[in-house]
Amino acid sequence: ETIDPYSITFFADVTGDARIERVRYYIDNEVLNRGVIEPTGSPYAYNAGDEVVTIAADNVRNEVLGTNMLTYYDSSGTVITDMSDLLSVRFVTVDMNVNINPTRLPNDFIIHSSASLRNLKDTI
Repeated sequence: ETIDPYSITFFADVTGDARIERVRYYIDNEVLNRGVIEPTGSPYAYNAGDEVVTIAADNVRNEVLGTNMLTYYDSSGTVITDMSDLLSVRFVTVDMNVNINPTRLPNDFIIHSSASLRNLKDTI
């Protein structure tokens, strides 16, 4: 639904109830939050006021450091810089800079992961 270097919003069944929830990961004051909205009605509607937010990780320093937490790629492996080009996203990398106490060693710890959007795969 939306992308930027510090947040992503998508739809998935994350609760295992066969209904598609709206899921949002975003950084707020060095905290990575996960917001989930259960759908209501038919067709599904997602009321922002119903979002249940939990902490996914704290001490996430990407915004403070000015480094992207999320990087998006198109089907040819090119980095997407136009965040309105949502329909071209095929692959996402996550690089979280975490540091419990940035005033002393050890330095930032970088957690790296990636995901391919299988339902948008261009080739078999």
